[in-house]
Amino acid sequence: MGPILVGKVAEAYTCMRLLQHGLIPCVPLIDCQGFDVLVRIPDGRYVRLQVKSRGEALPDGYGNQIKKLWWSETEKSLAFDYLVIVLTLDGREGREAWVIPVDKVRPHVSEGGDITLSPELLDEEWKRYEEQWSLD
Repeated sequence: MGPILVGKVAEAYTCMRLLQHGLIPCVPLIDCQGFDVLVRIPDGRYVRLQVKSRGEALPDGYGNQIKKLWWSETEKSLAFDYLVIVLTLDGREGREAWVIPVDKVRPHVSEGGDITLSPELLDEEWKRYEEQWSLD
């Protein structure tokens, strides 16, 4: 599966999980605003989700990058409220996701706009955001 299709599968998975939690996702027709899914949350606000994924399970020790998160290279700004990382489960069918607020993402973004995944980051620091679809 190519990278574009992997991304579309991750976006569809994200929309499915949001619907399962009573949230209605809206997907822009054109991918040019720096987010992939728009969701109206119960208090009436809209939040923007950026979905990133990989087509295969992470290797031991990870070291893989999520690339190009900056919306504006000059301002180093992020155009989303939550980063959704969708990963294939190791050796099994299915996926799992981390739904991370932007303020927890920003400290890990490199000058070039990338994040390097590690067991410490996903399994320790961001563990509480695993499958956290409430968006509150």
